Amino acid sequence: MRAAILAGGRGTRMEAIYPDLPKPMIPIAGKPLLEYHIKTLSLQGIEQIALIIGYKADVIRNYFGDGSAFGVHIDYIVEKEPLGTGGALVLLPREDTLLLFGDVYFDVNLERFINFHKEKGAAITLFAHPNSHPHDSDIIIIDADEKVLDWKSKNDKQRGDLPNLVNAGLYILSGDSLPAGEAVKRDLELDLILPLLKKGKVFAYRSAEYVKDMGTPERLASVERDVQNKEKLS
Repeated sequence: MRAAILAGGRGTRMEAIYPDLPKPMIPIAGKPLLEYHIKTLSLQGIEQIALIIGYKADVIRNYFGDGSAFGVHIDYIVEKEPLGTGGALVLLPREDTLLLFGDVYFDVNLERFINFHKEKGAAITLFAHPNSHPHDSDIIIIDADEKVLDWKSKNDKQRGDLPNLVNAGLYILSGDSLPAGEAVKRDLELDLILPLLKKGKVFAYRSAEYVKDMGTPERLASVERDVQNKEKLS
């Protein structure tokens, strides 16, 4: 399996702290977040990686190069204009792909995640967990077979009282679920996930493993504390 990382974000909520860095390059315990992604993938045997970049793309390319220094091979997809969370996916090979958000730190067993996807025969599998801020997260509703029945957007003001089961920002997309056609602006949720959800082809892999976004200064500080504590114990 190959991986693709959405790494084109500007990170407007973090500009006061890191005004000159693309969000995936913000340091955690002295290393860019994106470096943790790539090293985790390499250690778990995923060596073919596509980085989807845009804002300050050269900062990322100059740091990682072709990936050989990190034990992987990196291809770059450069968005001249922002294509949303799904637009650049048409430029990926039509193979099963682990899709990651570049502003999410994770420490998970990817083999178990991948095996679940294959066992379910899913078109798309979401990594799902409870988190500390469900009020501003996308909530998913599942059945006893882990099939996703509904998706309540964080922007839905009328979604009511729901269980704390959150889309964590890690996905596996089967090759035939990747979009085709031109590289135009698309939304991963609206244009890819929801249509397949209605066909019963989206599943949720539930796990308590560590996945946390660092999109605000407070969450960044929390992730950094966790990483530093982990390194002290290892």
